Amino acid sequence: MAETIEVRNWTNYFKDFSAKNLKRPVKLEIFGAPGALQEVKRMPLAGVYIELTGTNAPRAEILLGGLSARAADNLTHTVRNVKSILTLKGGDQFESAIEFESADGTKTLLSFESTTAETQTA
Repeated sequence: MAETIEVRNWTNYFKDFSAKNLKRPVKLEIFGAPGALQEVKRMPLAGVYIELTGTNAPRAEILLGGLSARAADNLTHTVRNVKSILTLKGGDQFESAIEFESADGTKTLLSFESTTAETQTA
């Protein structure tokens, strides 16, 4: 089931979302003019933050990895000029993915990866 998050709720939604989903493995994909691009796979979520003012606002900052000194890999992906944010929920009503759409039509998909996939591929 898909649900649009209203702009006025973005900041509070992602504050709760980040705390609830900290360290869950995610995949980040970008869909735009050159086609689909997978930026990262199987990195832990460190947080999603929203900036409603400033250059290229509204902006979403997606932080991955870097949760400990041992895990030095990290990535910050910025979605500029966010037009809409859509949450996709599974049958259990938990978020399975978040779609960020920029004013230029580019879509960034942050999706959670199954922990069972980790044991199957390891």
